[in-house]
Amino acid sequence: MLVGCGTIEGGWDVDAGRKYLIQNEPGKALVAFRKVAQLEPGYVQQFTSFPENIWTYIGRSYYQLGELGKARSALQRSVEAHPRAILGHIYLGLVEMRQGESQRGLRTALTGLRLLQAWFKHIASSMYGSYWDPKNAVRNEAASLIREIETNVRWQQVAPRLAALGPKMDAEIQLASQDIQQATTEYDADSAAFP
Repeated sequence: MLVGCGTIEGGWDVDAGRKYLIQNEPGKALVAFRKVAQLEPGYVQQFTSFPENIWTYIGRSYYQLGELGKARSALQRSVEAHPRAILGHIYLGLVEMRQGESQRGLRTALTGLRLLQAWFKHIASSMYGSYWDPKNAVRNEAASLIREIETNVRWQQVAPRLAALGPKMDAEIQLASQDIQQATTEYDADSAAFP
């Protein structure tokens, strides 16, 4: 399968932007993500098992910068184009909460949390499942947040934990990718020993 130059370059820029988000540098992240959006506005991350589109990343960057209107616009674009955009729903819910639509925001975030649980269930049955969230920390946090939201918790109690899911998944993407690459390299080396 041939991959266009824009997609390869886009992947590098998304990886760089994600690292900036982890380092709490949303301005630098936004520059990287906007570059991808200009090259390929329909970009969906394909370099890991966790698919997320460029508009989720742009929305998350604006959210961290406190630019809620721009964040909402990007995140709405994300979930409209990709209804299974896990972090897109979670962060759109956060924006809605912060803009005074707390019940709507909690429902939107709940959609994202349920998608996250479904994704973890799906990935667990794959050959790469053991590399994702091996201590179940993210899964347990998502389950806890779902329970709390379903019992009518105040949005202020869950918002910081919801916002932390983005960086946690960014770290998981990085760790899982490294572990999968290492396992593949070791497998290739072992296979080469047997003609």
